[in-house]
Amino acid sequence: MELAALLEVLTEDPWRAANGFSRDLEHVHEVLWDTRSGAEQREAALAEWLEREQICRFARLAVRRGALDLCIIDEQTIRDGDGVVFSRVQQARARWIRRSFQGRSAGIVILASARALAQALPGPGLAAFARRFAELYLDRPVEVDRVELDAVFLRDGAGDALVWQAPLNYFSAHGDGRWWRDRRIPGGVAFSINAVGQLVAAGLIDERRACSYAVATIDAASSTRRTSPEAFEASGHADYAVPSPYLTADVERPTELEWRQLAYTTDFRSPPSAGAWDEPHNRSVGGPRRIVVRESSLLTAVLRAPKDRT
Repeated sequence: MELAALLEVLTEDPWRAANGFSRDLEHVHEVLWDTRSGAEQREAALAEWLEREQICRFARLAVRRGALDLCIIDEQTIRDGDGVVFSRVQQARARWIRRSFQGRSAGIVILASARALAQALPGPGLAAFARRFAELYLDRPVEVDRVELDAVFLRDGAGDALVWQAPLNYFSAHGDGRWWRDRRIPGGVAFSINAVGQLVAAGLIDERRACSYAVATIDAASSTRRTSPEAFEASGHADYAVPSPYLTADVERPTELEWRQLAYTTDFRSPPSAGAWDEPHNRSVGGPRRIVVRESSLLTAVLRAPKDRT
């Protein structure tokens, strides 16, 4: 089903109707959901919120330095059809790949913003919407409770590139007031991608500060807890693109939900072993592979395409 059809079958969340959103989200919603708002106004409102309210220290740093790409898909664009949404998110993806390759961007956030989406009851319908939105960005099938990786590039010499594999991470307005409030974001459903190693290699942050930022972000989260100086526990897998624990109507954390042991990222030079993202020890390494640019059809296509003005 297309996003527009999936949006139509969502049902209102009675808990949200009774409790509303936090004031900081409501303030951004006034801009995001106002049909008179332009793209720049919406992006500015979201960026301001991310810098002020997002617990992720890396996101705050990226916003302050103008190094976070944003793509907001409003309700009208959703209703225009998946073809239009696909074109918009792929344009944003190409722009981000080009800017990250140049060392000018540290990540991207794509947001599907609609009142009916943000106020929807978390459940199978919302999961189907999130899956389809992720598929339009990644241009491949996406499943619930699976890590979905995308390439993050950085120029390394005349014809070479460093490439990291980074997970697509889920955020949504539905986390506001719920036990996983560290994943909340205004507007609706969003995904983000960044590779901390790319930030370090691009000179946007030094390695020691990156490690402290990683620990501080985990410590501030409501869905994770530190277990030692080297490790933490997460509610399920921290990097599932469409995580089922965040797609239920539970306001408090379910007691039967297991904690999963993971390690902090402490080495931004050594790449994880291939195909082993689910292994906890691979959380401690976040280094790149070195490739020739032409080895990546995605990067080659982006660099050959007409450049935007940014």
